[in-house]
Amino acid sequence: MDIMKPIASEDIPIGKEWTYEVKYDGFRCTIHWTAESIRLISKNNKDLTANFPEMIAACQDLQTKIIPSLPLVLDGELCVLNNSFQANFGWIQKRGRLKNTGTIEKAAIQRPATYMAFDLLQEKGSPLFERKS
Repeated sequence: MDIMKPIASEDIPIGKEWTYEVKYDGFRCTIHWTAESIRLISKNNKDLTANFPEMIAACQDLQTKIIPSLPLVLDGELCVLNNSFQANFGWIQKRGRLKNTGTIEKAAIQRPATYMAFDLLQEKGSPLFERKS
């Protein structure tokens, strides 16, 4: 999987080919979404699905609206937000370490995770070539 990596620079890039985004501290992961399953996979290829049931439930709620696009793969950041522009990295780390199903479900209610999608990598099972680099 080709994931975007930051590039150090002292100059601010200028031009129509550049976009700017809020940096959310969380877990970089992809959502692999088919009609049969929804999985969250970290950039290190760790399955995060069991630790974030609220993400699976949110996708399932949307599934009837996007069935024509399935299967698809999204690239983004899984985070717990303090507000619209600030993620709480400590909370997402805590969520990622939980093992007990009951504790995970309580945490999902107390501080639900949010998925910030950056890119659509595949739609209808086909890689997309026109994407942000």
